[in-house]
Amino acid sequence: ADLQLLLGSLESLKRRLQDVSKQEQEEASRVEARLRHMEALVRPHTSNSVIKWNEARIDTLLVDYLNRAGYLDTAQLIAQEADITQLVDSHVFTDAQEVADALRARNCGPALAWCLANQGRLKKAKSHLEFRLRVQEYLELAKAGRRLEAVQYAQQHLQPFALQNMQELQRAVTVILFVGREAAPPTYQEMLSDSQWDALLDLFFQDLFKLHSMPPCAPLIVHMQAGLSALKTPASYKSDASHADPLSDPAFQTLAKGLPFAKHVHSQLLCSVTHSMMDDNNPPIVLPNGQPS
Repeated sequence: ADLQLLLGSLESLKRRLQDVSKQEQEEASRVEARLRHMEALVRPHTSNSVIKWNEARIDTLLVDYLNRAGYLDTAQLIAQEADITQLVDSHVFTDAQEVADALRARNCGPALAWCLANQGRLKKAKSHLEFRLRVQEYLELAKAGRRLEAVQYAQQHLQPFALQNMQELQRAVTVILFVGREAAPPTYQEMLSDSQWDALLDLFFQDLFKLHSMPPCAPLIVHMQAGLSALKTPASYKSDASHADPLSDPAFQTLAKGLPFAKHVHSQLLCSVTHSMMDDNNPPIVLPNGQPS
């Protein structure tokens, strides 16, 4: 019996090592492909090769954005068609889809299993996800009227987090007194609201990005904000703004809301007729009063 138990443990260890080896090979393959992609920038190149590289870069940004937005199938189709599957992290979002779907369906089970599988890395990252998930399960028991089960759950699953999260734990234990009451304080009303599930989903993706060294904001958004900020000037919001200015479009103005104005040290004068920059070699066609120059 002991020998059979030992063989079973060895087989289990062998399977885990095989899975780890497969993951390492896949990661190494992705790193190699991305290094080759970056190396193409320093090689002697033609204008066509630069255009092709930039197109791949744009496709990479687009696929990343679609993955973050939850359009995994569309992102996969674009990645395959553009031949950039090794340059994007679609596998991260595919693996996380089950957890995300479960949280949207008000189920903490898969997320807790994910926390257990990544326990060591999450602890190093000082994650609060597991604690928040446990609190949510406790709250769901309380809201369902199963108060005794909720107390037992808190004793078993929330007590280990007491040292690190005492203040939040005290609020969670107290909130049971306000379940089903309309006159609950705002803090407890928020804890009992369904918006907590959205907060859990956001927290899960924050930790997911940390574990995979991915930026918290989509790079496509960062690129767009940088470009819009460089173009944004007070003149863009005037009624007579040039149509050549992208920020004269209301859609772009909405995207640029909250971004700082560009700092232009030197003024540039544009012809109101041709919309080209005026200088000694390109004088204005007409004066402001409408007379020829």
